[in-house]
Amino acid sequence: MTVRRSYHLGYLTAMVIDTTGNGLWVPFALLFFMHGRGMRLADTGAALTIGSLISLSGGGLLTGALVDRIGTFRAATLGSLIRVIAFPCYLVAHTIAAVAAIAAAVSFAGRLFWVAHPGMVRALTPSEDARVGMFSLIGALRSIGLGIGGLIASLGVWAQPGSRLFWNFIVVANSISFAVCGLLFWRLRHLDRKNEHRTDSAVGSYREVFAQRQFLVFVAAVFVLALANVGFDSILPVYLLALGFPAWTAPVAYLLASIFVGAFAPLATKWGRCGSGPHLLALAAGLLGIAFAALTAMVTVDNVGRTALLATAVTLFGLAVATFGATALKTMLSYVPGGKAGRHSAVYSLAWGIAIAIGPGLFSSLFTLGRVLPWMFLAVVLVFAIAAFLVSRRTTRYPITASPNCGS
Repeated sequence: MTVRRSYHLGYLTAMVIDTTGNGLWVPFALLFFMHGRGMRLADTGAALTIGSLISLSGGGLLTGALVDRIGTFRAATLGSLIRVIAFPCYLVAHTIAAVAAIAAAVSFAGRLFWVAHPGMVRALTPSEDARVGMFSLIGALRSIGLGIGGLIASLGVWAQPGSRLFWNFIVVANSISFAVCGLLFWRLRHLDRKNEHRTDSAVGSYREVFAQRQFLVFVAAVFVLALANVGFDSILPVYLLALGFPAWTAPVAYLLASIFVGAFAPLATKWGRCGSGPHLLALAAGLLGIAFAALTAMVTVDNVGRTALLATAVTLFGLAVATFGATALKTMLSYVPGGKAGRHSAVYSLAWGIAIAIGPGLFSSLFTLGRVLPWMFLAVVLVFAIAAFLVSRRTTRYPITASPNCGS
């Protein structure tokens, strides 16, 4: 038991370090290339987009096969090593081609890590109850880590907006953080061998994965929820500014949403242990739909009403994300026959990657046509997601049973 707790601590430590580093980098990548490297905004955006699309098209499914072949912890170590090498290269990148190439490597490494993540959690947890608890805890820690990283970066931008030293620090700090993560994952590589010994009927090809129609329906519904997350992140700031809210409102809303994700994590964990995965995911989709309906209604009320509706939307968003975090990967693993989850996880991750790639352009176009159209669109497609989750019931070959402790 002491050894297992040590494994848990090492993995959770790596997760906190990784998400804090992402919180430092993701919100301010564009600013790094503008202020730290002297590139134009349009060139920077194009380079990062090209890099992300190259990674998505060339490595989207390759990551799953790689994880299944070398093991989850070794794959996570490899992903960390790639980022350790790639991030310092940003310090000498000045052209679109160079930035795109580095961004493609960084994006592939990040995708490799998240494809390995469900398998690592399964290897670390002895039961489904423990697995749900860890998924929920990791979701909360991820929100907190992103918040901490974003806060540190925001303070740096406020204190020294024109200092190249600060921007270089963000890159170097990320490289060091990924080195620490890689060492922590490498310490757990022996769990890959144990998992190999337990595997007796691993999925051997993507053909077998795509033959699972219920799994594909599940992934389609996950894609809709991913779009909802991208829409909330990308459109909320401009929407609030269009309604006359102060510029600081959106950062505060994001901070509160992160806090709510952590605050609702215990409740989401209890639901995840006791309830049906597809039913809880349908609930998460419904909560998001209500949240977006509240955002839509903000145009019809006064400032006090708008503030109340915004608070309602942020609260429901936090509860939905917490519920999704505790339940989605548990449900995804229920489709996996045996110990090899890499290919299933890659398809699941691909749904998120496509949503991230097309979401900003889709929602910005809808916003130009009407400021409430993004929320109305999401509310409608979330109805599809609810129906899809309800019909994507798992086959009984790999059942998930409710915890015997649900009533306690």
